[in-house]
Amino acid sequence: MAHRTLNQLPLTDSRPSSGCGCGCGSSPAADVPDRAATAGSEIYQVAGMTCGGCVRRVTEAVQKLSGVKDVHVDLVRGGVSTLTVTGGASPEDVRQALSMAGYPVTA
Repeated sequence: MAHRTLNQLPLTDSRPSSGCGCGCGSSPAADVPDRAATAGSEIYQVAGMTCGGCVRRVTEAVQKLSGVKDVHVDLVRGGVSTLTVTGGASPEDVRQALSMAGYPVTA
């Protein structure tokens, strides 16, 4: 039986990834563009997002609300992401939509 020494171990995991872990099947390395908040926007801190699939679910849930003109997420994988909502949706409606989508608002 051959034994490996520490310097012979691979530095990266070569196994194929089955997704980001949230169940959406997206890659955790999906690019999410960065935009600044604009006037008339509300900002929310949202936990639990890990990938582009999570961003898509949050965006779609909030875009369905009456008065929403634009939705943008600055993704922090595995941390607290920033959601910017432009338009006239009430903060309570946004929080409820996020909760229904499975993502808690932290602030």
